Amino acid sequence: KLKIGLILPLSGFLSDYGTSSKNFVDMAFEDYPELKDSVDVVYEDSAYDTKVAITAYRKLVSGDKVDVVYAFGAKMLEGIAPLAERDNIPFFSAEMDGNFASKYSTTFMFMNDIGEFSRVMLAGIRERGYKKALLIKNENQFCNTWANGIIKNTKEGETAIDYLSVLPGTTDFRTNLLKLKKEKFDALG
Repeated sequence: KLKIGLILPLSGFLSDYGTSSKNFVDMAFEDYPELKDSVDVVYEDSAYDTKVAITAYRKLVSGDKVDVVYAFGAKMLEGIAPLAERDNIPFFSAEMDGNFASKYSTTFMFMNDIGEFSRVMLAGIRERGYKKALLIKNENQFCNTWANGIIKNTKEGETAIDYLSVLPGTTDFRTNLLKLKKEKFDALG
């Protein structure tokens, strides 16, 4: 049997994503019960914290003896990928910066390329005729990669895009938004 370790944020501020990912896998086993004959899944909580994810990885590999590991979130890559390389464990994650995987022979990433992702978003901004947009982004690897892709693909003289960076877990945006109140934005996202 193939034993897969899934490291998901089952607690913490991104627990909705981790829980929905777990539910998706559980539904696949319900819809295709024959999978249980060939695949076992072991879940571990990362709380979307790299140190917690590394501990989870070590438990999955040493204790649970999984064959393959998937970790939710770009933040986990830098901590787990070197360990998976050392242990010769296939490691999967979703990340828009495909260059990261090239550093490690056992790391595999999947997600839309940052260029494709940002081009589609910019096309929507252009189609709507927005001249000035404010994008609120969480200060993390995923959002920074996404924002850099938009900056890279914005043509000179077109839509001005400003960014409001907030720390993970921020729930009160009033102070930040009040600073920008005098600005006239066509779009906020």
